[in-house]
Amino acid sequence: MYLKASVIISFLTGSAILFSFFPGSPKELTIHQPENQNAVVVELFTSQGCSSCPSADKLLSEFIDQSGDRDLPIYGLSFHVDYWNRLGWKDPFSNSEFTERQYTYASKFGNRGVYTPQMIVNGKTEFVGSSKRQASSAIRTALASIPSVQIAVSEISRSKNTVRLNYAVDDVLKNAIINIALVERGISTDVTRGENRGRKLEHDNVVRDFKQRTLSNEGKTSLNLPKDIDLKKSSIIVYAQDAESYKILGATKVAIHSLGG
Repeated sequence: MYLKASVIISFLTGSAILFSFFPGSPKELTIHQPENQNAVVVELFTSQGCSSCPSADKLLSEFIDQSGDRDLPIYGLSFHVDYWNRLGWKDPFSNSEFTERQYTYASKFGNRGVYTPQMIVNGKTEFVGSSKRQASSAIRTALASIPSVQIAVSEISRSKNTVRLNYAVDDVLKNAIINIALVERGISTDVTRGENRGRKLEHDNVVRDFKQRTLSNEGKTSLNLPKDIDLKKSSIIVYAQDAESYKILGATKVAIHSLGG
């Protein structure tokens, strides 16, 4: 079903998968660089109320799994938007701030509106989130580029329902911002209404809290821990971004399972 609104489009996912994530022999999968391999941030804008989204959610999970298996710096984030909530099912992970972030991207890309599922790779390339062909191509290209900054995270601590951390970058670029996201893997939801009624939906790296700051050499921030979060399945993704173009400049990820339950 299409979401009928002048600025919102939902794509059906009928296209065939043309090839796997990194096709070819293991030797061909290796990307050599003289410097550190570039980090790749894959942002998926999705909703449990959208019948076209589960295939994109699955694709993001595949990338996350394969990046871990191959030790590649690919960091996926699942942003659940809220504009599908009025059609029968309220996505428990939806957030109006994530919708605003998607609209910001639409403005940067010169798009007339937003849609789900939408995947954006390193803030530069956007496409229908279920397209493995386009995603694979964009990720390979991003991996082979040179990172603008390196990010380090330290002094991660927990106090009550908050996790605190320090971050530092090796270079400060003008007009840049830094994003700090708390994400959780292995989430499943039984949907009882809306387009996905009767389905059990699976999600990985769902954004549970998100902060954005002006980029400086170093800084500190805190993230809110939802009461139902599983720290053993959670991590923090930190990534720098040009404030004008929204191009990703560098990224890193840290697990927080050691903080306890």
